[in-house]
Amino acid sequence: MKVTIFTTEALEFRILQILYQNYSNSNEILEKLKEEQLAFDNKIFYPALSRLSLKNFLCTNWLKIKNEVKEKYYFLTPLGKIYFEKLQLVGNVNF
Repeated sequence: MKVTIFTTEALEFRILQILYQNYSNSNEILEKLKEEQLAFDNKIFYPALSRLSLKNFLCTNWLKIKNEVKEKYYFLTPLGKIYFEKLQLVGNVNF
């Protein structure tokens, strides 16, 4: 059964939740969302990453992890961790 994410805020929350556990590249984030059978418009995924970066919740770095090819990895900043923890406390995310 697929669960549809209706809001960009809910998608941003899930991205933060994934990155809270470990840094990831965009393909890994998308794979995790698909494993959870979350359905959303792919057109909002990369803008969501950009918005989170502009708010200083995410930072990026190019890393060689697999096959000696540099890939862009996303990390939560300290501010992003605090923001995510506050969101978890208030539970203010609408799906």
